[in-house]
Amino acid sequence: MGEPCWGRTMAIGENEAIVSERHREEVGEMVRTILGGFVGAVIFFLWGVLAWPVLDIWGGALRDMPGDGSIETVFAEQLPESGAYYFPGMPEDVTPDSAEMVQWTNEHTQGPIGLVLIRNEGLEPYAPASILGGFLLSILTALLIASVLVFAGSRGATYGGRVAIGLIFPVFSILSTYWMQWNWFAWPDDFVQALSLDHLIGWAIAVFVMAAIAGGKGSEALGSDL
Repeated sequence: MGEPCWGRTMAIGENEAIVSERHREEVGEMVRTILGGFVGAVIFFLWGVLAWPVLDIWGGALRDMPGDGSIETVFAEQLPESGAYYFPGMPEDVTPDSAEMVQWTNEHTQGPIGLVLIRNEGLEPYAPASILGGFLLSILTALLIASVLVFAGSRGATYGGRVAIGLIFPVFSILSTYWMQWNWFAWPDDFVQALSLDHLIGWAIAVFVMAAIAGGKGSEALGSDL
């Protein structure tokens, strides 16, 4: 005998309810991801506005070039092509024990050494395109973090757990970029510290808020599992 009609109807109804519930959860996760990403980007962007001109977190880490502009003139004459230049330049096509390599090693050891980033065509300060580009990059970064936090929350991660996961992102980026360059290219200590603090504090504030927006498993409201 076949299954009674009422039994099949109940099974279909249960399946539809499960599908509907899962769809509702997916929509909620998407909304929390987009909202968290946007809010996180706004927080990080506003932090940048405060950190530079108001809080002066950079202090003397980013110094003005001394002199009356003569150094800039020399750069423009000697480095006509925009780009990155490292000095003293390593000689090419020489053996490790050649006289040129020995001389370069001595010059590099005694100093000065440096990395010059030059853009000869100039750039408008605080150009709208630069500000917009910075905000869009903040949105992309925040959306990436928010998507991971929402996923972690849907798998049962607590608010504290989501915060810890979120903080991995800025810490990873700081160590793998700023401090890696400090190690290999001898970036100044105060410059790298300012970069790191700026990056870490801004994203840490954003992560605390995004982790609340992400919610936990079965969250019905923002931060319901705090």
